[in-house]
Amino acid sequence: MSLARTGTIFVQELDHTFKRPLFWFLVALLALMAWGLSTGDMQIQSGDSSVGGTKAWITSEFSFAFAVAILVSILSSFFASIATVAALAAT
Repeated sequence: MSLARTGTIFVQELDHTFKRPLFWFLVALLALMAWGLSTGDMQIQSGDSSVGGTKAWITSEFSFAFAVAILVSILSSFFASIATVAALAAT
């Protein structure tokens, strides 16, 4: 496999992805959720928040990475289920 072919396929896939409105909706939704998490207006409960509890600091990079990973998986599964239902309804 040549590097030129890989680059050509990568550019075509990127072009196709950027033309899809659902991709931009997901990007905007993730940006809004990341902003909400970073300002503290939105939170995902994980662990005990009492004194001496096991809850990680909300500003920790690891806590933020965990929260964004959860959000991406939830949103991706939601949109995949909608696509599956639409495909089954069309048949």
